[in-house]
Amino acid sequence: MTNRKIKLKIIPFKPEKAVFYTFRTRSSEDRMKPYMEFDGNLDYVCGLCEHVLVKSTAPVAVTGQLIVFECPNCSVLNQAPTSMAEIWRGEKR
Repeated sequence: MTNRKIKLKIIPFKPEKAVFYTFRTRSSEDRMKPYMEFDGNLDYVCGLCEHVLVKSTAPVAVTGQLIVFECPNCSVLNQAPTSMAEIWRGEKR
């Protein structure tokens, strides 16, 4: 079964209090792998190029904390969903 893709929100800069994930510290062979992988049915993908940033997650929003992923493919900053409404909107982008 194919996972549903959720396009993340593109943001212009990293917020001051964000938890920030970047591939700069990873080895070259690991750069294109997802940051995290779980056993769910959703993939969080870059809002620009649709590279998979988080694979097989559950439909859970992170509340109380901003999480930002830098896409290793296009370098765009992507914000993880902060509400369930954002997850459902992300499916329609």
